[in-house]
Amino acid sequence: MRSDVNFLIEIFDAVIKAGAKTINVPDTVGYSIPKSWGNLINKLISKVPNSQSVIWSTHCHNDLGMAWLILYQPFKMGQGKLNAP
Repeated sequence: MRSDVNFLIEIFDAVIKAGAKTINVPDTVGYSIPKSWGNLINKLISKVPNSQSVIWSTHCHNDLGMAWLILYQPFKMGQGKLNAP
């Protein structure tokens, strides 16, 4: 993840307040590690105010052949929607 986690928390808080119903956290670079990605999603869900009022979604590229593993980790931790090419 190239974005600062605190910045993401601030932005996601703002868009939820503005009425967002789904938050998508993409790994468009395709170089995430499954457990680290799961931990990131969990951290965002736990730190973003009103995070339980939205559907959390992620989109991962398969550059290293691990997209499904990366997606499985947050899903296993309670994230609701998965998307891989």
